[in-house]
Amino acid sequence: MSLTFFLTDAALWRLKKFLDDLGVKEGNLTLKARIDRAPNRQCIVTIRHGMTKGDNPTAFAEITQTAKL
Repeated sequence: MSLTFFLTDAALWRLKKFLDDLGVKEGNLTLKARIDRAPNRQCIVTIRHGMTKGDNPTAFAEITQTAKL
């Protein structure tokens, strides 16, 4: 599954929380350095299943929350 983050002032906290949940602490690291250290780390995810609206509804799954492992 993929998880998309937006790099706006209002939404940046979500990416930082995700990196914290992965165990990549801020310290003296830049945001790019933290992202570079994220691959192959683990966290808990909550997945929500739903149906699209319209004439031909289809099922979908999305990550709605993350937490430290």
